[in-house]
Amino acid sequence: QIYDRLKKKNKIHTYLWICVCYTLISCHNPVSQDATSSVATVLTATLNVTPSQIKDLFTTCTACHGTLGEGNASLGAPALSNQDAWYLKRQLNNFRNGIRGTNEKNAKGIQMAAAVKIIKTDAELDELITHIKSLPNVTTTQTIEGDVLKGEQQYQMICGACHGPKAIGNQSLNAPKLAGINDWYLYEQYRNFSLEIRGSHPDDNYGYQMQMMSSALTEDQGIKDVIAYIRSVEMTE
Repeated sequence: QIYDRLKKKNKIHTYLWICVCYTLISCHNPVSQDATSSVATVLTATLNVTPSQIKDLFTTCTACHGTLGEGNASLGAPALSNQDAWYLKRQLNNFRNGIRGTNEKNAKGIQMAAAVKIIKTDAELDELITHIKSLPNVTTTQTIEGDVLKGEQQYQMICGACHGPKAIGNQSLNAPKLAGINDWYLYEQYRNFSLEIRGSHPDDNYGYQMQMMSSALTEDQGIKDVIAYIRSVEMTE
């Protein structure tokens, strides 16, 4: 009955209501792939549109990632506006194509894979990323404490060759920008790689490389020290 009533209203509003309700439910209940697949099907059937205005498409992201792409730690949604366009495109395509967001141990990834079903075409994906990159960069909030000096030493030995000495990334090496990315998100994803929750799909070549590299730094405080250094770079740039 709620679904029928919502269909009579603006379709974007319909999506947002479903997205908000789904987010509230998923915060308190385990998320299965069947459930998220059903949600994706409902969202697609409800909207059944190809947005001509890219801001309408971005509206579907704001429920979690914020109106300026600033992110929301309480929902596990990282800032988007600080990341490079080429990496955003690769990861969104990975979610779209089932390369990422299918591991049953990663509820947040499964939710994201369901959410990106609204992106129908490559052109829409490109337009969405262009809009995200038009937003101002944001300053992330520190949530992780670590020894910056120790972290710099570890970072330069393990990470710097690919991600750059200042953590700004290197597209030619397929290494994304790390400076400016939420510290809690960097920690979470590094742990996902080390636990083989991320990077195990046979088509995720770069994820698998990172999964292998994650074995170079295994102590929890060492990981936090490196992330503290990365954040210090963000604050001085």
